[in-house]
Amino acid sequence: MKNALSFLFIFCFLSFSQQGLAQETITTTDSLFSLVNKTYTQQRDFDYKGAIATSIFIENEALKANNYILASKSNLRLGSVYLSMRDASNSLSYYRTALEYALLSKKDSLISGVYNDIGNAYMETGSDLQKARENFEKAIEISKRGGETDKDRIASLLNIAWVHIVLKEPLKALPYLNTSREIIESEGDIICYVLTIPVQYSC
Repeated sequence: MKNALSFLFIFCFLSFSQQGLAQETITTTDSLFSLVNKTYTQQRDFDYKGAIATSIFIENEALKANNYILASKSNLRLGSVYLSMRDASNSLSYYRTALEYALLSKKDSLISGVYNDIGNAYMETGSDLQKARENFEKAIEISKRGGETDKDRIASLLNIAWVHIVLKEPLKALPYLNTSREIIESEGDIICYVLTIPVQYSC
């Protein structure tokens, strides 16, 4: 009887300990996601040093838990911050690392988003518009595979259209603009449609 009670005590102790660890992991993950949001504020306030330090901390903590989603997001934030600093080399380096983690996460929506951000980096720096287009197209391809809605693809579609406009290829931009307009009209999103007007008139 004594042994049975001892076993029951140990079992209950371990169960509560595991629940505590699970709760601690959840809290830690939530805290890290909150820190991701914090980096947006730091970047907006031109606190680039703070945003970089916070993002690196997030990555280190995420990797301890093999959380590749957070590891990818932290590198996306680093890529964005360095892009704001006009450091294209470091920006693209962090975006590529973000892609590596996104692929490990096997989350198509994240992978698609990273490809779109890499395309944006190439486009904003003007370093390689063809690579920008290739990454936007890859983002669309993966978003279709991942079952995302048509509306989720609008950003990449408009980005490809803009690349063709910059390359002075307006006729190649039109199919992407038309597809975007069809999606927006079907969704009834007037605000998004208004945002596409400047791009349409550029054609």
